[in-house]
Amino acid sequence: MNSLSIPDAIAKVHQKDKEVRTACLPFDRAIVFRVRREYMLSMDHSQWSTNVAGRLELRNKDHRVGLRMSLHNLHNKLRKLYGDADNRASADSEDADMESRHAGAVNLCHRVEGLMREVATLRDTYGNDPAVPVNDRVFLRRAIPRFKKQFDEAMKKKENIVKVADEWMPYFVTLTSKDALDHLIEVDHSMKIHRKVFLDKARPHCENLARLFLARNTLVSDSSRLSFRLETAWLSFSSQTVPAYRVDRELRKFDAFLASAQQQEAEHNAIEKALQELSDFAASPNVIPGLDGREIDYACLKEAYYIYRQFVALLDATTKVCLAHTLVDHTAESLA
Repeated sequence: MNSLSIPDAIAKVHQKDKEVRTACLPFDRAIVFRVRREYMLSMDHSQWSTNVAGRLELRNKDHRVGLRMSLHNLHNKLRKLYGDADNRASADSEDADMESRHAGAVNLCHRVEGLMREVATLRDTYGNDPAVPVNDRVFLRRAIPRFKKQFDEAMKKKENIVKVADEWMPYFVTLTSKDALDHLIEVDHSMKIHRKVFLDKARPHCENLARLFLARNTLVSDSSRLSFRLETAWLSFSSQTVPAYRVDRELRKFDAFLASAQQQEAEHNAIEKALQELSDFAASPNVIPGLDGREIDYACLKEAYYIYRQFVALLDATTKVCLAHTLVDHTAESLA
């Protein structure tokens, strides 16, 4: 009959017991170093749901306070740079609101398009007409090439204006208009998540986590006790060996512990994922309808600030191109 020496049999038991504890170690670390610290879990497992709900409520409050501070900060910075959008000024004033400046630049582009069509019509009508003085025909024939460079530049800028405005105008209005900003903050406040909501959502996950925590302790204790009992029993043998079948039978008990540990790991990972989803839920809302009903994504607010400044520069450059003296001069020559 096959047998193992007692030291070899005990070594196999120690190895299996170590494997069980190693399998449970990530769970211990997750509880002690992440979940417990992040949610300030107390020693009383029955309070874990309350602990988690309190932390999530605080996270939701921090999220909304951070939003208000960010909005006011960006609004004040833009107001210092460009004036308050709620102080309605004329479209050609530096303090004009964004929508007026946008409309003014687009209208100028439309005027340039009209001038281009008019110049082209004059050239086609009179450019080759022998009845028109030759000097006038030369002016008409040269008008299009001289006009086209500024025209192409104006149309390119108009295309950029339309593209940026379609995507970012709700953000521009929110950041520059006190009315729109106050509306966003008011809506955000109305979407505050109360502790009871978090408590109801967290309770089943916390109860499962506490159950797993106790089961994990039981598993490690059972494995340790079995290891101690086997070592004590085998060292008490008068023989120096242990039948191999008995060793295999006892080792299969540790395999059952390992299977339980793996099952607990899967359950624990599912609970951690659920708690992370709750944490993400606490950092909400992330999207809110603006004053005009279009959605405002909080994550885009800082980017919108920089794009706003670029957009203002684009509007100014477009206005400058459209009103350039060269355009006026070329048009005047063509129409002379």
